[in-house]
Amino acid sequence: MKLLYAGLLVWILLAVLLAGCDANVPTAATSANTGSAGSYASKYLSTSYSGALSVMNQLMLGTLKLEGTANAVTPEQAKTLLPLWQLFQGSALRDNAERNAALAAIEKAMTPAQLQAIAAMQLTDDDLRAWAQEQGLGFGAPGGVPGTPPAALATRPAGGGDVDPTARAALRATMQAGGGFPGGQGGFQGARGTRTAGSSGVGTGGVLLNPLIALLTQRAGGSANATRTRVTPTATPSPTAPIPTLTPTNEPTPTATPTPTATTLPKATPAASSALTGKLAIRAADGTIYVVNVDGTGLHAVTAGIDPTWSPDGQKIAFVRWAEPWGLFTINVDGTGERQLISDKDLRQPDWSPDGQVIVVVKGTLETVSARPGPRGGGEMQLWAGVLKGVNPDTGAYYDGDYPAHKYVQSPSWAPDSQHLAFENERGINTTAKGEDPRLLTPTLPELTYSTPAWSPAGDRIAYTREMHGYWEIWSMRTDGSDRWQLTPVSVPDAPAYNNVCPTWSPDGQHIAFLTDRSGKWEVWVMRADGTGQRRLLDLPVPLAYGFNGDRILDWGR
Repeated sequence: MKLLYAGLLVWILLAVLLAGCDANVPTAATSANTGSAGSYASKYLSTSYSGALSVMNQLMLGTLKLEGTANAVTPEQAKTLLPLWQLFQGSALRDNAERNAALAAIEKAMTPAQLQAIAAMQLTDDDLRAWAQEQGLGFGAPGGVPGTPPAALATRPAGGGDVDPTARAALRATMQAGGGFPGGQGGFQGARGTRTAGSSGVGTGGVLLNPLIALLTQRAGGSANATRTRVTPTATPSPTAPIPTLTPTNEPTPTATPTPTATTLPKATPAASSALTGKLAIRAADGTIYVVNVDGTGLHAVTAGIDPTWSPDGQKIAFVRWAEPWGLFTINVDGTGERQLISDKDLRQPDWSPDGQVIVVVKGTLETVSARPGPRGGGEMQLWAGVLKGVNPDTGAYYDGDYPAHKYVQSPSWAPDSQHLAFENERGINTTAKGEDPRLLTPTLPELTYSTPAWSPAGDRIAYTREMHGYWEIWSMRTDGSDRWQLTPVSVPDAPAYNNVCPTWSPDGQHIAFLTDRSGKWEVWVMRADGTGQRRLLDLPVPLAYGFNGDRILDWGR
């Protein structure tokens, strides 16, 4: 089997080389200023000159040609650039918006001097051909005859010159390290994925991408073929299990208004000094809801429940409880004045409207459905089937009419206008409002799962989480679904794969707090709205957990 696999490896290498020899050099890309689908508008690189490479190919070839100059990529830059370029391997990027976002992040990771140096190269088809010939690839060179057998190709002179077998072996090792074949991180999909991302010719993607990834891997001090390990945090208790209360005596009746004694805990330690303001409502692993100032002071237990959400004035918290007494509740921030609004069972994920007039909640039940056939088989699975209902926080009654949504709605989040909502379902992230049809904002693909949308206070963006390949990252997009950006990073080679979930905006819309298990346990971190400045926000003395079920564990209030 090992010999068969090795043979397959060599055969694919030869197939790639053959494709490179037979293919035409890519034609000039559409001008970045035309706004056509798939184009990327670079601030530094032009595609308007004769024979210009696409912006993506200019970035790849230009970065390789910067080696040996004062503008060569540094080890720290390589650590940032490597996971970004690896996104172009396989099928990680599925549409132009995501590919353009990745290219923008790549340019952002490079210095203006580096980008200006690449722009000054005025890289063309001829430059790509010459570089490929220097590497012994024979890309676009005369002599690439269709049907040339792999055995002949392995020793065929490239561009009329002899190819040193030692150099050929080194090239094979370099390309394998770059992940262009089975056994490399991206598999043979790498060339195809790169071509659709911005290379207009056949076979150009892997020719540039694989050596670039090999270079960045070496510079970053890692291995492109490293196996990503998964950190497994403590599981969240099932919402159907009894949730502990703070007072062990006399559970209040559904209509009672209990006044539990607020429990003050040791101060949460802030990770660094910060000018951030406001308070966080946090559900701990044991089901207790805590409140803490973002500077780490004032940590205290408020009540027991799930899915805490702040009132717009920061004086109350709404939450639901999946134990007697069931239902939707509000409570003062100091733990007094708990009030039951709705006594229905199976309520989830309330969110308080910015104008204070409506608490939206998902009312539903678990439904057993047949799973789609696939690699993991069919069988049955449980989905949360429900409707979006509005509750009057003053009267405790449902408003007439549900918000239009799909059957498997979860995690509603209000827009600043208190009219529109974002929500997730089995298809992705959607928006809705009374009198409007739901609108799907994200691509629907079997390997992608979306969760916990959070509408920004400014109303211009929606943060959300996306799962792919077994772990979760936080993304941001415009409210029409465009301009999607990945905010949390892909793990670098040799580092554990971790999750970033449950985004919540600061009241001023400048920062996003979130949960991450990157240290091996769930912690509260914070970043700027553009994903920069990620750091631990608080070191809490209570354990946290997350069950990847759309629950709101964290909410940021005034």
